[in-house]
Amino acid sequence: MTKTELRRHLESNFKGKSLVFRRDPLLNQFFSPGTLANWDSEGQGIPGAVIIGNRTFYPVGDAIDRIIEKSDATDGE
Repeated sequence: MTKTELRRHLESNFKGKSLVFRRDPLLNQFFSPGTLANWDSEGQGIPGAVIIGNRTFYPVGDAIDRIIEKSDATDGE
C-alpha cells in the first residue's frame, strides 16, 4: 500500500471527526493509549494535542500524519 492510498483510507475512516480521543478504537489499532501517553510525556507526541478534563485528544490530520510516518507504506504509486 502506498502512503497516498493509506492516507485516503484513514481519511475515510476518520471522516466527520476533527479530534480523535487517545482511546479511540480506530487510533488504538495503530498505537496503544500507553504509547501515545508516553510519547506525549517525552515531548514527542502527536502535535496539537488538546487536553479536556482528564482526556487527551489529537487533531485527526496530525494523527493520520503520525500513522503514515510510522508505517512501512511506500512512497511510490
